[in-house]
Amino acid sequence: MAGGPFAPGDNTPRSVMKEWFDVVCPNPKRLDKDAVRATLPKDYSAKTVMDAWINRMEETPENCITIDDKIFDIW
Repeated sequence: MAGGPFAPGDNTPRSVMKEWFDVVCPNPKRLDKDAVRATLPKDYSAKTVMDAWINRMEETPENCITIDDKIFDIW
């Protein structure tokens, strides 16, 4: 995460402006949505998708990560 910790009770949305992300993470590790999706079973749930992404991010040693596309194909 770019920046520091949020103060206790801070309800600010957990996002970072692209301009700031580019400053603090000039060379982020790009994760491929299709590579993660290839690990999913045929009939997967939203929880299965989230678990797959959590596992992939935990396996990634880099501190700066970006994803090449949205992770859910709902609509």
